[in-house]
Amino acid sequence: MKGNSLQLRSIFVFTLCVIVAVILITGVSGVVSVSAAAPSITNWSSSGGNTTNKDNPQDLIYKVQPEDTITFAVTANETCNFTWKVMLGAEVLQTHEENNAKTSSFTWTVPNETSTWDIEVETSNYKPVLGPYKQDHKVWTITTSELITVNPGESIQAALDSLPVEGGVVELKEGTWNLSNADTPIQINRSNTTLRGQGKDKTVLHATEILDKSLIWVTINSDYVAVEDMYLHGFSREEGDYFSNIAINANFNGTEAQYRYRKYSNLLVDEYYFVFNIHKMARNLIQYCTVEHVYLFTDCWTEYVTFRHNIFRDGGKGVVIKFNGGCCNIFTNNIIEHVTGWALQPYGIHPNVTITNNIIRDVYNGYGIWMWTYGSVVKGNIIHNCERDGIRIYDTWCFSDPSKNINNITNNLIYNNTGSGIITEVDRTEKTYTRTANITSNVIYGNGKDGITCDGLLRNTPSAGTPVYVYNIKNNIITNNKEYGINYIGGISINLSYNDVYNNSLGNYNNTTAGTGDISVDPLFADPANGDFYLKSQYGRWNGTAWVNDNETSPCIDAGDPSEKDPDGTRINMGAYGGTWEASKSPSAATGTLSGTVTDKDTSTPIEGAIVTANGYSNTTNSTGGYTITLAIGNYTVTASKTGYYPNSTTAQILENQTTTVDFILSRHKRKLPVARPVCATGIAILIVIAYWRYRRRRRRMRSGGFVVLVPGITVDWLPFIYN
Repeated sequence: MKGNSLQLRSIFVFTLCVIVAVILITGVSGVVSVSAAAPSITNWSSSGGNTTNKDNPQDLIYKVQPEDTITFAVTANETCNFTWKVMLGAEVLQTHEENNAKTSSFTWTVPNETSTWDIEVETSNYKPVLGPYKQDHKVWTITTSELITVNPGESIQAALDSLPVEGGVVELKEGTWNLSNADTPIQINRSNTTLRGQGKDKTVLHATEILDKSLIWVTINSDYVAVEDMYLHGFSREEGDYFSNIAINANFNGTEAQYRYRKYSNLLVDEYYFVFNIHKMARNLIQYCTVEHVYLFTDCWTEYVTFRHNIFRDGGKGVVIKFNGGCCNIFTNNIIEHVTGWALQPYGIHPNVTITNNIIRDVYNGYGIWMWTYGSVVKGNIIHNCERDGIRIYDTWCFSDPSKNINNITNNLIYNNTGSGIITEVDRTEKTYTRTANITSNVIYGNGKDGITCDGLLRNTPSAGTPVYVYNIKNNIITNNKEYGINYIGGISINLSYNDVYNNSLGNYNNTTAGTGDISVDPLFADPANGDFYLKSQYGRWNGTAWVNDNETSPCIDAGDPSEKDPDGTRINMGAYGGTWEASKSPSAATGTLSGTVTDKDTSTPIEGAIVTANGYSNTTNSTGGYTITLAIGNYTVTASKTGYYPNSTTAQILENQTTTVDFILSRHKRKLPVARPVCATGIAILIVIAYWRYRRRRRRMRSGGFVVLVPGITVDWLPFIYN
């Protein structure tokens, strides 16, 4: 038993030594590395002014004096772009941008007034043509009014009621507040008031029962209110309605829209029946929120409300997000997923909606976008796996002026939906004024019914059958749909040109024929089974991170309307990326040259082996520090980098048959990174293994000879470590 115990102990010690050795070799020498998916803010601070309630330079919530000058600074983990905003509630007072940097700062002088502001900074880098871009953000809240801190167990309402008439800040510390009907709704009844926690993973307002009203109530006369950085955790979504079990109730029951500039930011909300009741509220902002496992995200008459960078998931009950009247809302860079019902519904004519760069997917028993709206733009969205149509354009009323009855559906991916990709419907109306659908530069693929269903006739009315729609369908790729590619049921006219309509099960066209420039060929998508609808190209295809070359070229490249161009100056491609910088490259692309040198800032000597990249294209500098890259004409972000140096970036414009010179000067890292570091780490690892050998042999004699090199010029006699 003693021998077995010693053997087990030896195995354990040896295993531990090997683990430590591997950590030293890989961790210390930098062989293993992790790169972030998006730029993130790693450090932040602010300085200046006569501040109070500020614990340290990293504090994000504090009090200042009028006319203080404050400098805010952030550092990101990689070179990126910074957008700064000064916010009064939801109103943007000032902006500042700084691009291609790892650090950024913004200096602002506090107005000579009593109020509360947010200073926001957002980092971003690659912004895809389709779908939302990735970002990180940091927000400071500063006030010249009162700042009251509240700890768990203390009354939030008492703190809000203690603010002066000019408003101020109630800062909720980290922890949980358990709130019943007796404690709610928490009422915000002053303008210029911010209720802010420490983060949606740190400050929790928990409803301990189904709420008779709401958790938070923002009263009608409260302008420039902000609710930020907390987790609004409900009791259950299974009970409630439009008047009870609501997370945030900020509605108005009057007839006129109220321009209140309220902001709801960086919230986590779950287990409520209804989340944002902002009926008749205008100029609101909802951003950076995650809302899940609720029945109704919002269903309100809204005007000039912006929804940006939110995630809505695992909820819905007939309708998910509904703009029930109003106009001019912006819905951008959001994700709606795993919901039940009509995912996004601009309703009740609701004109001039902008729906851009969203992902809408996995919608059960509902549409991706169901829109009763005109004068609207639907662009850059990815809509797939909805159990009804991808986009359904519907109305029972329209404007008498046909120029107001136009919708533009452009540069979207619409695929694998159970119904049609896009469909129009006019129902129960005698309004015979002309409507127009401009459907351009989309990919419509693999849908369960038609690619595009053009039903432009009045339905369920005495004038049923009257044509009211004009269709302009151009530069689309419409393939592999289970019924028709383009099904023209009727309308005033249908104008088809420069589409690829191919391999649709019941036929490519019904009740119409191919238009000017239409083709019917395999578009050669990169990987449609996995949602990659870039066009293959021997001359360059963007894969999301870099340009790659295929062994074949899509016939849809340079096949769109000849009067329209891609950014490289060639004829526009068909499909969702046509006309954008992510359009696959053409053999006829006009090119120019990017060249320059990379030198060391301290020695002014050329740097050999530096990598210079331009939007995915790259070249390595030669012995003279020089590089040359041939690029299609357009605008590029150019970066030079080499191990041991800070990278440097700038922008450059490439012109046809011209050379653009961009030189770089790189600075060495402030910390020393000796070449011998991996060798040193390896030496330490060897010593650990030797120590184990020594442990096993238990010899006491010392012999001479043998060395381990740890650092060039320094040697260690190692045999005594073995045999001593």
